[in-house]
Amino acid sequence: MLKELVYNDLMARGKTEPVAKEWAAVAAEFEQVCGTKESYARTEVTAFLTHLRKRGILQSTIDKDLKAIKLLAQIQGWEFPKLSLRRVSPDEIRRTILSKDSIGSLITLGTQGLLSDTELCYLALATTYGLRRVEMVRLKPSSFPNEHHLIVDTAKGGSKTTHLLPPQIVPYLASFRHYEADTLTHMFHRIAQKAGLSTGAGYGWHSIRRSLATELTL
Repeated sequence: MLKELVYNDLMARGKTEPVAKEWAAVAAEFEQVCGTKESYARTEVTAFLTHLRKRGILQSTIDKDLKAIKLLAQIQGWEFPKLSLRRVSPDEIRRTILSKDSIGSLITLGTQGLLSDTELCYLALATTYGLRRVEMVRLKPSSFPNEHHLIVDTAKGGSKTTHLLPPQIVPYLASFRHYEADTLTHMFHRIAQKAGLSTGAGYGWHSIRRSLATELTL
């Protein structure tokens, strides 16, 4: 189904048949991984991205394949999510990073009612978007214009980006309060301690970001 959608669209645009077949093959692979649907969520696109990376193909090829999925999103009328977390370099991987199991422990802790409402709020933001501490500091009530979107003032000279809010985390965001950097650092270590994790110097919210970019390949 998806294969035909992409193929027919490209042929109607006047693209060559080899290109149409190549992109259609990507759509077919996407359908095999994510199932046949009329629209897809960020989690499903991320699952496909993980699938591509496990194949060990070049990043340039991955970028090209994702263009086919962006076209599919345009055809079907759903919003292609921002996949802004790059794969970190080997040097960065050697920095503090939480394992996949550790991230799971933090999330499980939240479901057990052992975190405060504000701790749950920031943990949800960190594990969903991999926000840097400075990006958390820049958050304010206006960063949540409605129950569907989050606006992030990105670090390192980046522009503001708008993200879709998964409905699963929306209830936690109602407890949002602004905190300065030091308070957020203490909050991270407090959450980690509750989860029984050993986090010494160098660990922080960025450790979750690195985990999302490597262990969980978001």
